[in-house]
Amino acid sequence: MLAVSCSDILDDAEYVDDIKLGAKEKVVECPSGYGECSFEVVSNCAYSARISEGSEWLSFTGKKGSEIELRGRTTLSLSYTSNRGYRRCGVLVLSSAERNDTLRVKQEGSYIQAISADIQQIDVPGEGGEYQVGIQTNLIKKDLKFETVDMKGFPIIDKVDGYDFKDNIFSFRILPSVSRDDKTFSVRIYTIDGWGEKISADIQITQKAGRK
Repeated sequence: MLAVSCSDILDDAEYVDDIKLGAKEKVVECPSGYGECSFEVVSNCAYSARISEGSEWLSFTGKKGSEIELRGRTTLSLSYTSNRGYRRCGVLVLSSAERNDTLRVKQEGSYIQAISADIQQIDVPGEGGEYQVGIQTNLIKKDLKFETVDMKGFPIIDKVDGYDFKDNIFSFRILPSVSRDDKTFSVRIYTIDGWGEKISADIQITQKAGRK
């Protein structure tokens, strides 16, 4: 079975003029408790609706199985279970012989993913050095990622090395500056939540110019 993630898109509707298949709203947001939601599907053809692998917390209301056959305009109803974890996103794929469309159910979680740093700004000499910052988070190491970005948020690769996170301590090494000017950038510890949104803590670094 083809697995489709919340960030994948299967939608070639714009290339076919005489066949209609799609939903008026592509995304529905739901609370963390159990309940039902629906999509208004517009179609003039036979098609299937399939709950993607990894979205088993969704089901077709009053029907069995993860895939059903439909025809024409319909209200497609889905049931969802309570979410006792973090935010999540379920994917529903509509498919006919000529078209595909992707719908998403975003559900709030019972818990909120959070990351914060004990220090938000560090002044660093031109020769760089090793630093440690306490991090408050309810996430585990495997869920965390690290990056360095400039003041516009673009990734940079020549400023920091040796990221690590252990016992709520974020360690990193600032490389020696090769610039003739002071530079400001941010070291970021982050995760991507179930809705595809970034949750992060930034530590702003102001580094003195390197040796001239």
